[in-house]
Amino acid sequence: GTDPYKVDYKIAFWTATLGGAFALGLEDHLGHFAAGKQADAVVVDCASAVFDSFLPQIDSALPKRSLAADLERYLNLGDDRNVKRVYVRGKLVRETGTQAACAS
Repeated sequence: GTDPYKVDYKIAFWTATLGGAFALGLEDHLGHFAAGKQADAVVVDCASAVFDSFLPQIDSALPKRSLAADLERYLNLGDDRNVKRVYVRGKLVRETGTQAACAS
């Protein structure tokens, strides 16, 4: 059957956002972008050369550019070098370099 311990990027992202809010009983206040809710967020450079440092075999196995592929790539391979802006409670607290265009 399926591995009960396997977590794909979609489940990991949900757990870190709205799932965490539900676990804390705060889903009415945070966990996703909506008017009146608290928001912490990062702006990620999806075209960063950080991803290019991996073997071609790994890169070719990843999905081609799309929003979902960019999210999966960042969650699995990204780090602080990909982060261009950081917002805490909706306020910009850190900005580095220029933002590259992500897939849409």
